[in-house]
Amino acid sequence: MGKEEEKEEEKTEEQKKTEARFKDGYNQGYLISMYDPNIAQIFASVDAQDPFLEGFKAGKKTLEIEKEHEKLPSWSKREISPEFNEVSKPKDKGIEPDR
Repeated sequence: MGKEEEKEEEKTEEQKKTEARFKDGYNQGYLISMYDPNIAQIFASVDAQDPFLEGFKAGKKTLEIEKEHEKLPSWSKREISPEFNEVSKPKDKGIEPDR
């Protein structure tokens, strides 16, 4: 195995870890926002570049969008389009949350 192949394999492992942290944060952000929005707001206000926190904020935002959708009158409810519910990717990380 050449050095370039080793670097690619190493990068892939690091990407997997980053993606896993983002997904964990996303799930935690969604759940904590559901059960204790005040605590979720405190966590979301932390200003740091971390995959977990980026995922946490994305999960919190998804729940907020869903709650707003529930407030709409029944005649206006339709499936949320993917564009409306899409969570922005963390910059330069290329990660998307599980849905």
